[in-house]
Amino acid sequence: MFIPPSLLGLAWLISVTDSDVLREHWPFLLLLFGFLLLFSTLWLEMYFVTTSGSYRSERRSFWGEAMWSGVLVFGPTVAWLGVLLPWVAYFLQQREGGSLQRIRIFSQSVFRMSVLVPTLVEVAVYERLGGRFPLPSLDVPDVLPVVAATLVGFTLGSVMIAISQGISRVMSPFTPGQRTESTLLFALMVLLGPVAGLVAILPAGLYSLAGWGAFFSFLAILLIGTVIIDRLSRTIESARRRTRELEQLQRLSQSLLQAAPDEANLPGLLQAFVPNIFPLCCVAIRLYPDQVLLLLPDHWAGPDARCWNWDVDRVEPLVLGPREARPWLDQAGREGVIIVPVIQPRTQRVQGRIYLHREQRIGTFHHLLPAVQWLADQIASTLHSAEVYRQTVSEQVRRERLAQELTFARSVQTSFLPAERPQIGGWQIAAALEPARETSGDFFDLIPLHGGRLGIVIADVADKGVGAALYMALSRTLIRAYAIDYALRYAQTYLRQVAHVIQTVNARIVTDTQSDLFVTLFFGVLDPSTGILTYVNAGHNPPYLFRRHRGRRARALRRTGPPLGILENARWSRRSLKIEAGETLVLYTDGLTEAMNETGEFFGDEALQGAVRACLHSPAEAMCSEILRAVAEFEGTVPRADDITLLILRRELESKPGRLYRERNRP
Repeated sequence: MFIPPSLLGLAWLISVTDSDVLREHWPFLLLLFGFLLLFSTLWLEMYFVTTSGSYRSERRSFWGEAMWSGVLVFGPTVAWLGVLLPWVAYFLQQREGGSLQRIRIFSQSVFRMSVLVPTLVEVAVYERLGGRFPLPSLDVPDVLPVVAATLVGFTLGSVMIAISQGISRVMSPFTPGQRTESTLLFALMVLLGPVAGLVAILPAGLYSLAGWGAFFSFLAILLIGTVIIDRLSRTIESARRRTRELEQLQRLSQSLLQAAPDEANLPGLLQAFVPNIFPLCCVAIRLYPDQVLLLLPDHWAGPDARCWNWDVDRVEPLVLGPREARPWLDQAGREGVIIVPVIQPRTQRVQGRIYLHREQRIGTFHHLLPAVQWLADQIASTLHSAEVYRQTVSEQVRRERLAQELTFARSVQTSFLPAERPQIGGWQIAAALEPARETSGDFFDLIPLHGGRLGIVIADVADKGVGAALYMALSRTLIRAYAIDYALRYAQTYLRQVAHVIQTVNARIVTDTQSDLFVTLFFGVLDPSTGILTYVNAGHNPPYLFRRHRGRRARALRRTGPPLGILENARWSRRSLKIEAGETLVLYTDGLTEAMNETGEFFGDEALQGAVRACLHSPAEAMCSEILRAVAEFEGTVPRADDITLLILRRELESKPGRLYRERNRP
């Protein structure tokens, strides 16, 4: 759209050109052209942080002011320098970059040439107000026309510059807030241009007062001042941006810490903070193989796909300048590029990559590297935290499910135990089982048998936990099944079959299981009417028979064979004894005598016998409770290491010959 104004300005300039000025003052014009070239490469840049948190800037180059000061000395012919300047700059710069870069430089050159129109408008206004070339002096009557002309011309030029930048921004999508900000910047540029243009009056007035030297000395001072102010401005702005980057990075870090440890929250947080951390940059963040976390700006399609597939295991960051070849393309680009890997903290495996490029202010581009690396570390840390959280939740769910299963297993195991104690005239029976874990390897059973007899079982599987519980269930089922079966098949000679029952159960355990477990067991058959107990002790702790009088020594029912589940052809012998009136039989597992206190001492057999004697004349249930209380007091705060099972069988003093209640009415 600026080609017509450029052609119009060129035609107007031809009509007002004075060839004598070119012929007579060419050294002046040549030196001035050199200054214009220097001014065109320097920019006095002002930075603004908008209400949305993004950056905007107003850039000014003083080559226009320098050219106008020359026009005020030798008239509009000097404007030919403004025609030559953009094309010299084009030929110097068009060798850099690709075709898009050359088109961009060409369009800038056309726009610069269109500035001829405001310059010639200034000349016309100045001459209409009575102005003369060169500017006669810096007196007020001579300065007023040039001030008016400068304000008019530079206002027109500022409007053209603002329109140019507005058109370029229309090419990118705008939010409503950004439109408001762009309008305010447009107004600011229109106001700043004329004020800056007034600077051109001073060197023109100095030329009239002191000649070339004063004119170019002022331009030199202006040039040096521009360089100094530009460097200070860039330094201050760089420091401010670093501070703002740190603030934004800290806010992002706090938001990541406060958010739920879920990687699904990560894209939203990145979208909220990254634009303010890296203004004027295109940013793409991708996790392998193809998860895109961020594309900034939204309308950008992202870098070439080959960028993601290039050297995917690279752990070092990569910084490329505008003229450096891209390894994935084998050609240079026109923007600065930073690539930083996202590395898993624990395994050091590359999870993804951050790609960032910027086309403006390339000179300070490399300063962004620490912030990009920090962002990559934050992303990796967040992903790691989310993974740990998922694993923790999964493990917690697994443990809860296991706890539920163990609770159910315990309820099933508890159902194996006798729900009620058999009621036998003249006898008291009490029993308790306290598992060390959710499930137990101990068990006891009270089995009503044919002929009014009672089968008494107490056993301990040589392990704890679920495996021992399953082994216990198998052992309990086999013992109960064969005890009842043998009692029916060998009703007259059953007591002589007690050892055979254990041998049969052992053979089935060895045959049906492939584990290294075994079970110690005491199996006895009681005839309640006579008090005779026929038993087999398969490697179990010896039960104690306590006499009526406390002073008499307890009788130990020692082992009559090995534990079950070790040898298939193992043999056991049976023994018998008579429980007299007032006597008590105490059966237990090793968890009771091996209970440990804080000093590492065992409860032991002597303490067990002492606890029994202390409550020997108490009812069986009370005796059971007192013994377990004594064990608990001995242990103190030490966690229990093994299951404890206790079974007490007492014959009352005034006992009448009897059988199980369920058998009494049998003929």
